[in-house]
Amino acid sequence: MINWVYWVKWVIIDTFAILFLSLLYTKGKERFVQEEPSHVPRIVHQIITTPAYSCYEDIPSCIQHVIETNKFENPKYDFRLYTDDNIKSYLTKNVPDYILNAYNLINPLCGAGKADFFRYIVLYYEGGVYIDLKMDIAKTLESWVQEDPDTLKITLLPWLAQHTLDSHWPDGHKPNSEHREMCIGAMVYPKKHWVLKLVIDEMIKVINEIHTTGIQDPPGLLAITGPFLYTSVVAPQLPNLKYKLYEKGFYDDYITTSAIDCYYKDHSDKKVRWDESKIKIIL
Repeated sequence: MINWVYWVKWVIIDTFAILFLSLLYTKGKERFVQEEPSHVPRIVHQIITTPAYSCYEDIPSCIQHVIETNKFENPKYDFRLYTDDNIKSYLTKNVPDYILNAYNLINPLCGAGKADFFRYIVLYYEGGVYIDLKMDIAKTLESWVQEDPDTLKITLLPWLAQHTLDSHWPDGHKPNSEHREMCIGAMVYPKKHWVLKLVIDEMIKVINEIHTTGIQDPPGLLAITGPFLYTSVVAPQLPNLKYKLYEKGFYDDYITTSAIDCYYKDHSDKKVRWDESKIKIIL
């Protein structure tokens, strides 16, 4: 005669054991776990770094106008501007030492590298929207950023095709256009999205390898912290993502670059455009 009490007891025990092991497995697979609810915080992150700018007052008036207009037209969003000091303070307080150590390996003269590094970090830990200083918000963020928050919004750099990046794009997920470079000048993320963790991990790996070996030419800044690195990590993960790819302009021209000429002229006048042939990116 079957002892039903015995069997029910073991079924219950086995069920809890499976659930417990599944929980441990999931915790170990952080990269595939969305750690926070999938909504995009109403925060806009922007970065200024030396040697170009050390504070808001250093920014030319044409760019200040864009920043203030963006704020005025998006009153529900908290605009946060980070300087070198803000970045160092944030990293010291909020990230593990291995991330801060990797950041400190970037040449202080390479403002673009510092800005690339920190945008991934702050978007991962805080979530929200990142836009470059030179970009203006043509369509209010509230009208499209909060739409379908479970869908990752990815946009392409609309200028150069960058066919060398084609191999990173899986079949069935390649853009309809010839462009292959994902844009990091404008990004939208919920807090602690697993794919950004992959980007951060790969970036730190590359930085540490260059620091150890002293070999960094190639790949150059684009592949160390910039959009080549970002694309090489995110594009292969597209089959695992629910995403929308914007192929017209920046986010279908919801973001534009009206201040780009002013921005680059100011950098040229100040002679602060970094030159990879003259300075080491990674110390």
